Amino acid sequence: MPALVTPAPVVTPTVVTPVSLANGYALGQAGAKVTVEVWEDFQCPFCRKYSEEVEPQVIAAYVATGRVRYVFRDLPFLGNESGWAAVAARLASQQGKFWPYHDYLYANLLGENVGSFSVDRLKLIADAVGLDRKAFDAGLEIDAARATFADIGAESQPDASRLGIKSTPTIVVNDKPVSGNDWGAVKAAIDAALAAAR
Repeated sequence: MPALVTPAPVVTPTVVTPVSLANGYALGQAGAKVTVEVWEDFQCPFCRKYSEEVEPQVIAAYVATGRVRYVFRDLPFLGNESGWAAVAARLASQQGKFWPYHDYLYANLLGENVGSFSVDRLKLIADAVGLDRKAFDAGLEIDAARATFADIGAESQPDASRLGIKSTPTIVVNDKPVSGNDWGAVKAAIDAALAAAR
């Protein structure tokens, strides 16, 4: 039986991450002296705000210039749809399209657990990004999705616990959490880390 509610139309992101810098979940040179990790939940409205307003400034000022490596870290905790979105982004990464999928997820966030990231909508986003739907859809089958979600948790939880991360977005510069996530706080932390690395 088809879904009783038609998924909301998928919109194109207004902020686009430069994929020329991408390698999986990372942007920038692997040998950069400073690594910035951003811990996010795709359902978090504050993560969306950070990703659309602060992240592009970090990428332009530091990543594109080769001074910083920037890494996305999953911390899906806001409900069922957070898990589905994290799994879908992992599947997009397997096809070399994590960052375009990341951008579409945030552009299409309607609220927490209101259908933004229903399986049907995740598939529409996959089409928009140009993913191989056969492989993507197979990864969203319940057993495969549960296994992927378990892998994400196994990768993320030990580091999140070690760093004391309990909310999103949390920005970590060279393994030190930043007290804020606005441009001023993040820029100051990166500049201090770059100065220390000289």
